[in-house]
Amino acid sequence: MAKRLLLNVLVEFLGEYIDGLTEENLKLGVWSGKILLENLGLKKSMLQNFNLPVSVKHGSVKILEVTIPWATLESNPVKVLIDGVYLQVGPLESSSLQTEELKRQRFASKRRKLAQAEKSAELVSQILTNEDSKQKLKGTTYFQRLTAKVVDNIELMIKNIHIRYEDSQTMLGYTFSAGITLDSFVITTTDQDWVERFVTRSVNNTVSSIHKLATMSNLGLYWNSSEEEPIEKYSYSDWELRMRNLIYTAHSKETFLLAGDKSLGYILAPGNNMVVKVIHNENAPPSMPIIDISVSSSDLRLRLESGQHEQLMFTANILAALEQKKRLLSCRPLVSPQEDPLSWWRYAVQLALQTEETAAVRVSIIFIAYSILVFLTFS
Repeated sequence: MAKRLLLNVLVEFLGEYIDGLTEENLKLGVWSGKILLENLGLKKSMLQNFNLPVSVKHGSVKILEVTIPWATLESNPVKVLIDGVYLQVGPLESSSLQTEELKRQRFASKRRKLAQAEKSAELVSQILTNEDSKQKLKGTTYFQRLTAKVVDNIELMIKNIHIRYEDSQTMLGYTFSAGITLDSFVITTTDQDWVERFVTRSVNNTVSSIHKLATMSNLGLYWNSSEEEPIEKYSYSDWELRMRNLIYTAHSKETFLLAGDKSLGYILAPGNNMVVKVIHNENAPPSMPIIDISVSSSDLRLRLESGQHEQLMFTANILAALEQKKRLLSCRPLVSPQEDPLSWWRYAVQLALQTEETAAVRVSIIFIAYSILVFLTFS
């Protein structure tokens, strides 16, 4: 039963982002306790859930490895390794915005929000129906306790991440890029002294809270105001190589040119480290936080030039306008004004109410829109 549940979870969550991931190519790995997938592609539709005014150009994951110690699952953690996550996005093209497709995405987004709300309501209901954690733990089945133990102790390691935005459309004659690079990100479970350890919740509350330790190495944030050549046009193998070479790592520190700060235009320069400590205590009294987070860092260097700031604000305004257009198109009626004038009247009112103008201008726009609709209806 546990293997079947894990298989369903992997297919449901990873399958939403990774192309070609099915139950068939995961089943053998789940049953054996070792999943190893290489050279995976990311779906073009992976960002639809976030409703962003960007489109995926390229995306890949070099290695996805999951180790499941079925024989010792109650004493050893499940380990997840993701190596080489490369994602490049660009602005949405106005010509690609189709009203019918945008409506479908809009309704799908509403359904997801309703599903999340239902899950949250169920969780609150479960909490309210349990007087305290002891009764809750006593009332759970062995399988539920095992699931909680796996989640509490899961180890996650992500290496070589590069997410890039490249734009050749917003500013004619210029290609600029912005991106985030990360050498490594590791999450482990620890004891109260922040020493790595496998923990177990118990009925007598010997373990009252879960401690998670996350370490982050060589985080970089860049904004290159002028790109010599868009890497989107590279062949897929050359694109992956270029994305990989732009990541500052501990191994590439000696060969990574110091001029890279200027050539890439780092806002947050790599060569840094960050430690995040998270304490989750779901049984905390009202006066104490349920989640306590502390962050410590070293060698953080921030720099933002005036040209980068101007481009950033200009791009933000363009993307906001594109998002507005996308939202309005998703409300646009699919029929002509002659077929359904009332729906177009409602659409005109919606356009007017969303216009950033004064009340008088809004009334004028509504009146003009109404006059046009009347003319189209009776002409």
